[in-house]
Amino acid sequence: MITQHDIAWIKSNRKEVTHNRTVPITLIGKTETGRHPITDEPITEEVTESTVAVVVEISSAFKLDRDLIDGVEVEEGDIWIDIDIDDLPIPAKDVISVEYGDDDDDYTIMAKDNAGIGATNRVIMVGRLTG
Repeated sequence: MITQHDIAWIKSNRKEVTHNRTVPITLIGKTETGRHPITDEPITEEVTESTVAVVVEISSAFKLDRDLIDGVEVEEGDIWIDIDIDDLPIPAKDVISVEYGDDDDDYTIMAKDNAGIGATNRVIMVGRLTG
């Protein structure tokens, strides 16, 4: 059985385990800033924040696993983004796309899920190249 001490140990060691594997990314999201006074529809504003994450580019060899996240099949050319909760500058629910790579390619977020053993310590997102 995992104890609270084990969970704290896992969380404290995550930074060390991912230290040389993280790359810079830019998160783009929409956050609600208010409600329209007549229609009560949300008024949103685009938010752009830089952070670091472990990013895996999906290759055709990986395709054999056929992973699904939130019902979305991961395809060749997609990216798998693993962001530490402490490195997430905006709420995961607000993230709609990510800029990643040497050319700052834009990836639309297709799915996201909280992950962690015993407690949420990261968010996993699947991005698909926009365009």
